[in-house]
Amino acid sequence: MTVCEAGHVNLTIDHLIVCVGNLDEAANNFKERLGLSSVEGGRHPGHGTANRIIPLGGCYIELLAVVDPSEAKNSTAGVDLAIAESLPLFIEWHVPEDQMPGRTHVIHDHEVYGIEEIVLSGDTTRLMKWTDEVPIIRIVEGPSSIVSVSLATPEGRFAL
Repeated sequence: MTVCEAGHVNLTIDHLIVCVGNLDEAANNFKERLGLSSVEGGRHPGHGTANRIIPLGGCYIELLAVVDPSEAKNSTAGVDLAIAESLPLFIEWHVPEDQMPGRTHVIHDHEVYGIEEIVLSGDTTRLMKWTDEVPIIRIVEGPSSIVSVSLATPEGRFAL
């Protein structure tokens, strides 16, 4: 089961956000290193941020960057992103189905079914309550962070 298919009562993860310094460099890196293609997302007016989307069917990876630092300083989202760049991954959920960028057609070098596993570390009690024991999320002891993310492919797990 992938995160795209995990029909859980309380939690549905529809995309993973990767904070990057430069969208084009990050897109090239994902393509060259992992064989994953992306499409231009858009600019977030008033927040100083922009994104690119790596579609994975029912879910997606969002590459997100500050593109206007002065605009980002005046935006909670832009400030949060600047802080998040030191923790390069975080999770977002509940994009309406009719707005799902994961369904955008792209050709990847590898067939990818979706996000298979997310390993989180931190306060295990709090994380268990927050994730409500979603099967694809594994929680381990350690400082608060996303430890790893794996994609499901025909050849098996593919770690980002």
